[in-house]
Amino acid sequence: MKKPNLLCTLVCLALVATTGCAPKAFISPTNQISVTEAHRLIGKKTVFVDVREHNEVTEQAYDIPGVIHIPLSVFESRYSELPKDKQLVVMCRSGRRSLQAYNLLKEKGYTNMTNMEGGMLQWQAKGFPVVKGQK
Repeated sequence: MKKPNLLCTLVCLALVATTGCAPKAFISPTNQISVTEAHRLIGKKTVFVDVREHNEVTEQAYDIPGVIHIPLSVFESRYSELPKDKQLVVMCRSGRRSLQAYNLLKEKGYTNMTNMEGGMLQWQAKGFPVVKGQK
């Protein structure tokens, strides 16, 4: 019987250690998810990022614990406030501005994020919770 190659053994052990023992990170198979899929992620260590402008958020906000508000108008100067080691769902009113923010994050090396397609318009249409009149 041949002795196993030491290098091969070490590589196999490294693969098992890095892929078999750690929980898989959320990485969407596409760059967009539906509001229903996003709603299912609430409470699952997901960070929700609202890129709407301040006046939009004060009129009506997503009722999601811990949502981070960084308006798209200042997103490029503040994106680094977002963790790279957490699941990110980027959202806005319709999904267009959040897709811009998603693309910027992708350019900056973020991989664990997705855009919520349909934004607040679809969120409301599905009857998911919102908070009105926040200051």
